[in-house]
Amino acid sequence: MTGTGLVSARRISALGLAACALVVAGAAPAWAAEGSIDHVERQGDRVQVLFSLPGAGDAEPDFETLSVSLADTELNAEAGFAADSEVKVSRTTVLAMDVSNSMRRDNRFAQAQEAARAFIQSAPKDLQIGIVTFANEVTVALPPSPDREAATAVIDGLELSQQTRLHEGLIQAVEASGGEGARSVLLLSDGRDTTDTPVEDVVAAIEEGDVRVDVIALDVPARDTAVLEQFASAGNGTTVSADPDSLTSLFTAEAETLARQVVVSFDAPGPGASEGTLSVAIDAGGEQYVDSAFVNVSAENSEQPAAQPRTELSPVQPTGFRVSRDLMVAGIVGAGLAVLVLMLAAFGVLSGGRKDSVEDRISAYTRKGSRKLAQAKQPQAQGVTAQAVGIAEKALSGNAGLASRLADKLEAAGLALKPAEWLLAHAGIAFFGGLLGLLLSSGNVLIMALGLVLGTILPWIYLSIKRSRRVKAFKAGLADTLQLMAGSLSAGLSLAQSVDTVVREGNDPIASEFRRAI
Repeated sequence: MTGTGLVSARRISALGLAACALVVAGAAPAWAAEGSIDHVERQGDRVQVLFSLPGAGDAEPDFETLSVSLADTELNAEAGFAADSEVKVSRTTVLAMDVSNSMRRDNRFAQAQEAARAFIQSAPKDLQIGIVTFANEVTVALPPSPDREAATAVIDGLELSQQTRLHEGLIQAVEASGGEGARSVLLLSDGRDTTDTPVEDVVAAIEEGDVRVDVIALDVPARDTAVLEQFASAGNGTTVSADPDSLTSLFTAEAETLARQVVVSFDAPGPGASEGTLSVAIDAGGEQYVDSAFVNVSAENSEQPAAQPRTELSPVQPTGFRVSRDLMVAGIVGAGLAVLVLMLAAFGVLSGGRKDSVEDRISAYTRKGSRKLAQAKQPQAQGVTAQAVGIAEKALSGNAGLASRLADKLEAAGLALKPAEWLLAHAGIAFFGGLLGLLLSSGNVLIMALGLVLGTILPWIYLSIKRSRRVKAFKAGLADTLQLMAGSLSAGLSLAQSVDTVVREGNDPIASEFRRAI
């Protein structure tokens, strides 16, 4: 080649992924006759144009029907399949593969590997294939190379890990595609980015790199698909929503479209006619495939891409706010510690008070001592925890029936908690459930509400199960306990001694209940 890549046509057109999407989705026939100018470059005195026929399938293009014009001037051109043409145009495709742990679901990872292998096997021999993976790290697993065995080995050896550095992975894939010839990135992802890399930086990298970007969104929610669509628009590519079972057909169709790509060649026009709208038309399967794009093929611009007019893209903002993974983990740990401290304080574990002496316990039954005991238990004397419990007790004071029923359930379940303490711990669990849902979903209000509901319901379920099991255990051991007492009384022990025998030799919950009786 005597020149470098001059310009890739700047327009939103349908390449391989679009063709497959039309087959899968049953698109309108109007798309069947739309061609695609994928790349234009000048090599010495000749101009080479890569032209695709999306939707043509196995229909052979009729090269005798080729029609090419530049700035409304008909040109004498010739065409042939790019893979077989003597005049070679460098073609590169980088597979950007999501290898995050979410790909384990629904056998996605195995299907993605199979699809990538199908692409490698079906791609034309002159196509340079590179592989970039992204998860907790971004790795150029294979620089663009014609070595199919090396590419297959890389796909076979992929492993999954945490996080999804999608934005950084796409930027790295654009850079790995190089700077010459027709370059494209085929992105496969099933989730959103987990880093702080702005969408705008990715869009800028795609536009500056002049690389086509086609996206396969694997079961991606609509709000995240909007971001992927912006990447495809910046790279004049397409976005296809897919399920794991359709991956192989999508990748194979992309490779077959590249294999049937046509190279159109004509003499470079003179200086006064080197800029304008380039139009290409060719027949295949009874249809005429036509496309046009504005190009500049002058010799002085052969060392760098010519600036092309394009529609400015407005940034697509994800729905809701985004929380970085580090902040999310810190928030979960902090909230968990706060709830733990709150519950320990409510249960009295953190209280540093001394144990009452025998005199203190006896004095509680005198008029003077009981007054002192009541004063000692005032909320202001016990700090924030007691004040919180006091607020809960006031809330229950207006509903004595609820407090009584709750006390009975707590007693039957064997929990040494007051109703107010239970409600305080319950509120903390519900709050933590809502906060956990909010952080894990990066601001999804529905997930937050679900966490709040679970945090409200689960403690009651736990209390009910614990009460039921304790009552059932008491009933199951009652017969043996009565038999033990009868034997003790027959041996000459008093009733108090026989009860004490149950306390010492019995199992909970019977032993603890008889201990209360003593």
